[in-house]
Amino acid sequence: MRKSIKTAIFFITAFLIVTAGFYFLLPQADPRRLLKGIPLWFSAPIFVLLYVAANFVIIDIKDAFKLVGAIVFGAWISAILIYISELLNAVIFFNLSRKLGQAFARRMLKNGKGFYDRLSGLNLHWVFLLRAIPVVPYRVLDIVFGLSAMRFSRYISAVALASFPRVLFIQIPLAAVGSFSVAGFMEYWRANPGMLMAGFFYIIFTAFGIVALHFKLKKTSKVVIK
Repeated sequence: MRKSIKTAIFFITAFLIVTAGFYFLLPQADPRRLLKGIPLWFSAPIFVLLYVAANFVIIDIKDAFKLVGAIVFGAWISAILIYISELLNAVIFFNLSRKLGQAFARRMLKNGKGFYDRLSGLNLHWVFLLRAIPVVPYRVLDIVFGLSAMRFSRYISAVALASFPRVLFIQIPLAAVGSFSVAGFMEYWRANPGMLMAGFFYIIFTAFGIVALHFKLKKTSKVVIK
């Protein structure tokens, strides 16, 4: 227990230090000018490093990096870089959660064992669905599945298959609009009915996915109880 407390204190301290660094340094340095001023072979890994580091910040600043990426690199390259970043994030947070929190969670959460057993029983299709629908944040999925007994290979396979379409769907209109302006997005949808239709079908897919997951977990819960 003492080791777990020391580890928790270490990571909380690390989160606070990284948060302070982003808070004080980013307002003074414009990431767009920084990344545009250097070659792609160098700016791309810098962007990936910053995007991954942003996940260790208490305040959520990833949306700002998505916008910077869209402006600097365009829709497709920024989507590829964010996709790579999300794969790295999944590897990091899944394994951190498993190594540091799995035993503690199962020991402390009296009613949590059944929930984690249900998650562990989900196959690749259901994990893919969870990653594809924009309901549960990526980091929450990484941490929760890390606490379960699911194989890492199954989880990372679902991440690799599901993440890119979802990222690209965000980056294409973001690169075209160049900001998070609601009016700009509305104008973009009017000028691009194909993307508007794709968004409509994505919403339908998300709704059906939520319902399907609800009944799947409910059914699995009955099996676990029996």
